[in-house]
Parts: sequence; structure tokens; C-alpha cells
Amino acid sequence: MLRYTWLVLIILFICLCFYQIGAQAMMYWLTPVATNIIAMYPESLAFPVIAVCNNNQNRLSWLTGENIQGRRPNSSAPIWFRRQLNESDVFDRVMLNSWDMDAGRFLRTAAHQRSRMIVRCELPNGSQCSPKDFRPLWTLTGLCWAINTDPDRPMQVTGAGPGNALRLLVNVERYERIESCTPKLRARSLPGVKVLIINQTDIPASYLEGVNVPAGFTMDIPFWMRQRQKLPGRDCVVFSSSEDAKRSPEEKEKDTSEREDARGCLMSSYLGEVERRCNCSMRQAFLQRAADTSPGKGRFTPCNVLQYFDCVQAVLEWAKNKGFSNFRHCPVPCESIDYTAWQDMNELPANIFPRIISFGNNDEEDDDEANDSGEEDEENSDELNSQNYHHCAHNQMLRGQQVLRIKKAARDALEKQARFQEDIQIRTRRMIAQLRRSVERLIQMRWGWRQEHFLGVQRRLAERLRCYDEVPRTHANVFNAMANPKPQGEEERAQQLQELLLGEQRNNGTKRAKSIEEVRWTFGQRAETRHREMLMARELTSRIYSLFSADSFTKRLPSGLERMDKVLQLIKMYEGGQMSRKSWAERMQTRNMRHFLEEDLYEDWHNLIVRDMEQNVLEVVQKIEDLVPLLYQNTSNGTAILCIFNGIRNETAQMLREFQRAMYELQSALTVLFRKELPEYLQNMEFGPKENFAQVNVFLHKMNIEYWRQEPTYSIWSFFCDIGATMSLFLGASMLTIIEVLYFVLRHSRIYRSIAVWRHRKNPLATAEDNDGADAAQKVSVNKDRTSFVLV
Repeated sequence: MLRYTWLVLIILFICLCFYQIGAQAMMYWLTPVATNIIAMYPESLAFPVIAVCNNNQNRLSWLTGENIQGRRPNSSAPIWFRRQLNESDVFDRVMLNSWDMDAGRFLRTAAHQRSRMIVRCELPNGSQCSPKDFRPLWTLTGLCWAINTDPDRPMQVTGAGPGNALRLLVNVERYERIESCTPKLRARSLPGVKVLIINQTDIPASYLEGVNVPAGFTMDIPFWMRQRQKLPGRDCVVFSSSEDAKRSPEEKEKDTSEREDARGCLMSSYLGEVERRCNCSMRQAFLQRAADTSPGKGRFTPCNVLQYFDCVQAVLEWAKNKGFSNFRHCPVPCESIDYTAWQDMNELPANIFPRIISFGNNDEEDDDEANDSGEEDEENSDELNSQNYHHCAHNQMLRGQQVLRIKKAARDALEKQARFQEDIQIRTRRMIAQLRRSVERLIQMRWGWRQEHFLGVQRRLAERLRCYDEVPRTHANVFNAMANPKPQGEEERAQQLQELLLGEQRNNGTKRAKSIEEVRWTFGQRAETRHREMLMARELTSRIYSLFSADSFTKRLPSGLERMDKVLQLIKMYEGGQMSRKSWAERMQTRNMRHFLEEDLYEDWHNLIVRDMEQNVLEVVQKIEDLVPLLYQNTSNGTAILCIFNGIRNETAQMLREFQRAMYELQSALTVLFRKELPEYLQNMEFGPKENFAQVNVFLHKMNIEYWRQEPTYSIWSFFCDIGATMSLFLGASMLTIIEVLYFVLRHSRIYRSIAVWRHRKNPLATAEDNDGADAAQKVSVNKDRTSFVLV
């Protein structure tokens, strides 16, 4: 019973010992470190790399320029590729002409250039920097331009706050965006730039994690630094310092290459995926290193433009949609520097462009035929040079010549955008087609501005109404009398009135009246009534005569309407490429042309014709209708009355509706094209900073750096000590006991026997001597044991 009790206790203590050892091992494995945060306030700190990335990566002016449009590939593009493209489209011609071009070179040239995007730069120490100080930084999402990229000599700052900021004035070049319906080159991101803040040794996979800066604002970007130092292990890798003087140059170069491979592991993984899917390589383009850094050295050729847009772009889009987190095997450096930034948005300063104090007078128009032979560059240069600027030496951001260069580039790009962008092309073509349809309709209706295309209202009524043409001939004597009225004085009118009042008694020797008043005194109220009837009859005959008389209507339109031919001529020159859109818009916005479109066109054309129909016909008919009782009372034949009320009025009303409808279409087309579309285009051509510029100020928030360091809280020696204490507590064993147990197990194991056999085969003599000695020692030992046993 005592044996079993001790056996149970021994087994129990062994289990408790192993349980405690396992618990200590788990604590060592799961909670091995503690993070200590130390804030340091040095006198100077290394400034990070600042990279500026334009959200748009394809420039309109280069893609539509002669260099790429006139390029001829070494061989024809594949048939399946040509079938997908439209050779008449300018952007599809880019793909056809450059399909065999190196993709890296194509992307580099198509991206925004540093000399045009970085227009002003000021370092934290107050000195000026130039666009040449920026270096290309390739990411999977596009090209960036970075400053302060030298890891051996980074820029040092001695202060924090806006006074020690890197100040950049960036031209977003919004006018270079491609808004056309082209799936390969169309701009997909919003206008603006991304600002990346990274360490000199970092290789970013994309610029999507940067701070977004839209155009039209000043963006203050303060940041604070955090240096992380992890314990080496499975979660991170350690790189020894390449600045160690004791190491050879070969070792330093090898360590630098290993560091770049590890820090650029994510980009290399995606480039490897490109090689796997597309059977071509983009490593030399994106990593800017020799081809021997590629795992597939010798197997992949550089991707051309066709392979990039057909395959590589889809892989990069797949990576972007996944947030560039498709690969999780890349190691993390044990020592890194993080930059945490935020934004403070303000308005742009008002002194980016010098103020214009005078502008060349372009409001006059030469009536002669203009020389619009496509010399837009000289026209733009002359116009820009005609502007005089007010320069303030203490408050001047850009030089006048720099402003002229920027404006000229913007106008060239906007001109190409208006000529090649589908929505603008389609909209302009539809406006011009609507204008031409309205003009052709007016000409077909014979309401044109030229005399050979114009038919007056009186002639129209004569053609359309047979009675209108017959009435003057039927009553020729009446119309002749009305056309040549006999002059009458006061006495004659009085005698006529007297004869009307006397009737048949006018021959009984009544004294003739000398004045109207005498007749009124003689006949009283009857004279007043008859006098009014005489006036109404005179008015009635005058109205009827004016209704049928050609002198009452417009026969010829004014000669100033021939300017409409100039309008159509300018449209034809624009469509034929003989005139730029800007020149066309400026010509249509001159003072003379605006006066014609806004006043002359209506006063000398529309209003004249409408007045003939409304005032000379419809109003006259209405006044005749008011005198209908008198008209019927004094009419012997009613043909003229029927013609006036049934024919002339109805036909004129119909003509008026048709003309006003056609003229409304013309007015609408002229308004949309010349008072909305082209003025808006000219307004866009007035290049302003709010649509294209952004100012970026990057600076340290405080002059400190935080060191986040991991230190072991439970070292391996503490783990061994805890194991030893556990064994001493439960088993009364020490390290020597463990060694003895291990030796005993090893001495009686097959491993020991295998080692003995191996030694015997290798040296039989030494092994035999050892065995003889061992046997003799064993015999002596046995004899001693026996002797001692006998003695006992």
C-alpha cells in the first residue's frame, strides 16, 4: 500500500511539473515583449521624402501631339487588336501608332512632367528649389515626383510649424484630363494631387495612402514622426546598417539590395503576378533597376503598350480594388519610421498670378476676309504679350514670363480638348446642325436675309390669294383715286357735307356753306353725325388701300443682314480646321458681331417682317372689322369684304405663325451656340488659379520624435530558471539530475549502441583494447563486490 501511495504521488508531481513547465512556455511564447515609448526632442531631425502624385496620369496635349500621332510602328498591329479600335478616333490612333512602344517609356512620357507641374518650390530653410530637384518615384498607381530622396544625406530641419515648411505651388493641369469616351486613356480619378510622406528607404506600392489635395485650395499638412523598433522574430526582418565602416563595399551593396528587395516585396509580388499573367515584365519600368533583379531573368521581355493596356492594366486594377493587400507573405522591417499627417484647408493666395492692368483691344473686327490659316501659336502669343501685369517684388509668387508659359500650355490643351473630346464634338456638331437646319428652313420658306431668298408679305398674299391680286384690278378706278387723292380744302369738305345732308334738295338754290362750322350751325346734330361718317369712310378707304398697296410693305431687307453669311463662313472654316475654336469664339464675341446677333438680326429682319404682318395686315383688318356696319352700308359688291375677312386675315395669321416658329428655332440655335457654348469656352480659356493650382505646405507639427521600442519582458534565462524552480518544487531535481537522467537514457538507448558499433568498425584494435580493459575492470569490480559480500 505504501508503494502505491508513493507511486501516485510521484505521478502527480510529474504531471504538475509538466503542466507548470507548459504554462511557462506558453507565457514565454505569447507575451514575450513590452513596448516602451520614449519622446525625444533633438535639435534637428531628418525631413522625410515628399512625393507629389497627380491623380491624372495621361496628358491630353502629348497624346494628341504630333510625336505620337505621327509615329509609325515597326510592324502592323495584330488584326484582333485593330478590330477593337476605330482608326478615325484620335485616341485609338494613339494605341495603333504606339502598340509596339515600350510601356515604361510610354507611361513616363504621357505622365505630367515636373517642369510643368511644380511651378514653385521653397525648402524649410527658406531657400528656393527647382523642379530639377525632384526625382521620379514609380508606384503601381502611377508616376510621382519626389524631393529629398537621398538616404545618405537627407535634408535636416531645426524647427517645427508653418515657418519651417516645404512649400510647393502645384499646377494640377486639370485641362490635361481626358474626358473622352475612351476606355483605355480616360481619366477616372477626381482632379487633384496626392502628397506622400515616406522615409528615404521606403518603396511605396501605391500613392492611394497619400494626403489628397484638390485644386483651388492651400493645404497645410502637419505631421509627427514615430520610429518603431521591433524585436527580431518571425514577424519582421532585420537589416544591418550599411553605414558600418568595418564592412566591405561588397557587403554594403549586398545589404542595400536585400533591403530594397524586402521593402519592395509587395511591388515585386505584383510585378511577378504581371509576369505570370501577361508573359512580360514591368520591373525595369517600375523598380528602375537592372533586369537581373527579376526572378525571371532572361524569360520575360519588357511589356509594350499593347500588352500593358490589354493585360497589365487589368492586373493593376485588380490590385487596386483589393487595396493592394493581395499578398501577405512580404516581411516587415523590424525598424521603420511612420509619419502621421492631417490636413488644414484654406483658400489659395490671391497673388499667384500678377494682376492684369491692361489688356489688348481685341473687340474690333476686320470686315475683310480674315487670315485664319491655323497660326494659333502666334495669335496666342500676341494676345498674351498684349497683357500688362502689375508686379510687386515683395508679394510675387510667379514671374510674368512663367505665367505666359502656363497660360499658353493651358490654352493649347483646352483647344485640343474641345477638338477631340467626344461630348464637346457631338454637342458642337449638333448645335451647328440645328443652326443650319433653321437657316435652310428660312431659306426654303423664302424668308432669307438675301434678296434672292426673300419674298415679302404683299407678294406672298398675292401668290397665295387670288382675290388679293384681283381686287385692285377689279376696282382699279377706286384704287387709282385712293392712290392719287385730290387735295380738298375747308370749303370743299363743307360743301360735300352740305350735299350729303340736303340729299335731293341740294339743287333748290340753297346757299353754299363756306366752313364745317357753318354747316353744323345750320343742320345741328345731323351735321355732326354725317361728319363723323365722312371721317370714318375716309379712314376706311385709307385702310383698305394700305392693305392692298405694295408701298405699305417691306420690299428689300437692309444690307447689314449680309453679316449672316460671315457667321456661316466662320462655322465652315472651323469645321474645316482652318480656324481654331478659340479664334472662332473670339471672332463671334467681337463688338460688331455681338451687336449683329443681339440687335441687327432682330431689328432689320425679324421685326420688319413681323411688323408687316401684324401692323400692316392684321391690325388693319381688325380696324376694318370695327367699321363693318359702315362698310356694308356703303358696299355695292362684297367681294373685297370676303377677301379681307376670310382670306387675308387667315392667311396672314398662318404665315405669321410659320415665320415665328422658324425664327424661334434660329434664335434658339444662335443663342445656345454663340451666347452660351462659345462664351463658356472662352471663360474656361481665361486660365485661373482656382481651377488648376494648389499650394501645399508640409511641416513638422512639433520638434520631437517618438521611439516605440520592443523589449523582452520574459527572457530565455528567466524561462529556464522557472523550469528549474518547478522541478525543484515538485521533483526535488536540479540541472545535474536532468543531465544524469539524459545520460542514463542515452547510455541504454540504441543510439549509443549504434555509435559503439560504428566505432568498432572504424578502429577494431582500439575497440578491442577498450573492451579488454572494460572486461578486466568488470571482473575486478565483481570480485570486489563478492569480497565485500563475504565480509558482510
